[in-house]
Amino acid sequence: FNWQDFNIFPNSRRDKVVFKNPLPDYCQCEVQAMTGPGHPHSIHWYKGHPLVQSYNQETQTQATSQRRVNTTPSPPIHSYYTRQTTSRRHHHGERYGPYRHRERRLRIQVKSRFCGSQSDSMGGSVSRGMKQMKTDGNGNVERVPPPHTSEPSEKLPVRLEMALDQPSEEKVEQVSHAWNPDDRSLNIFVKENDPFTFHRHPVAQSTDCIRGKQCYTSGLHVFEIYWQSRQRGTHAVVGVATKDAPLHSPGYQSLVGSSVHSWGWDLGRCKAYHNADNIPGTPYPLQDTSYQAPDRFLMVLDMDLGTLAFSAKGKYLGVSHAGFKGKAVFPIISSVWGHCEVSMKYLTGVSPGPSSLSAWCRRSIRMSMGQDRIAKGDMDRLTLPTAIKEFLVYR
Repeated sequence: FNWQDFNIFPNSRRDKVVFKNPLPDYCQCEVQAMTGPGHPHSIHWYKGHPLVQSYNQETQTQATSQRRVNTTPSPPIHSYYTRQTTSRRHHHGERYGPYRHRERRLRIQVKSRFCGSQSDSMGGSVSRGMKQMKTDGNGNVERVPPPHTSEPSEKLPVRLEMALDQPSEEKVEQVSHAWNPDDRSLNIFVKENDPFTFHRHPVAQSTDCIRGKQCYTSGLHVFEIYWQSRQRGTHAVVGVATKDAPLHSPGYQSLVGSSVHSWGWDLGRCKAYHNADNIPGTPYPLQDTSYQAPDRFLMVLDMDLGTLAFSAKGKYLGVSHAGFKGKAVFPIISSVWGHCEVSMKYLTGVSPGPSSLSAWCRRSIRMSMGQDRIAKGDMDRLTLPTAIKEFLVYR
């Protein structure tokens, strides 16, 4: 069977498919077996004649007499489309008049022993395990690990939960905890219109850092870091450091955490570094080196316990570093990506010492109410003194 035996004339009537050569007998039998006996909406095949629709009883009788049992082996299936025009009588009150011609697409499967197998079709084989590569603004190229399906999470400490429940600090207070334009590498500058964001120049073979304005020795402090994953490059590290930590280094390295004066989390390698020149880093979070940190996450600095932790997407990732209780540290970031921009906002802080009894009572009431009811203002409906209701909503 050759597909050149028939031809579809684009300029002719749309309900005709004319065959230049008669169809083989086995093809006629297959089509008749699929279409069944004569029916007002069935399609009939004729050797050397157009494909038409018939409504007379003679054609139905002819189609029934020509039908016979298929004895040929089942060849692979190939499909093509043709069109069938039907007319239907409508009520006289319809919009388009008593007759309306509608066109119905019919799919006719023609079995041919000369058609190729389905496995040879285009797009049948798709490459799997394709590696993704990324490059920084200075020409570095590295392989991106596949995304990890499970997200590590640990129990959120109660003290951190109470800190996140209270509203964020005012903008004036947040600016006082932002990046320090006087304590940075020369390849980094703080944006004039946004004191929470710094910009790094596209300098090759250079690792640059910037510290925050405030030095922390006590209390619990929560920072929001916004660092787009496509601007991190090969060495993107966030953490804390003392005033003795270096702010610049030639080449590319995880500068924060490389010495005894800094503690950092490498977002690309998912490792926690401290004194990495002598001690290798440890996987973080939860011994998982394939974790993909989102663009926005929280850095939690608890100077009362001497720990550094992180939280992302509402899940607590656990403690990454410990052991700097009694030290004075600054928030710090090291970057190698050209034109990268990183923002840091100080969300809230908790004074040193245990939480008061009134704070615990407020936590219990707010947990019983739920965030949805608090957002709707149901707290004002409680039969409590106004001063207590103001305390419950942090006013």
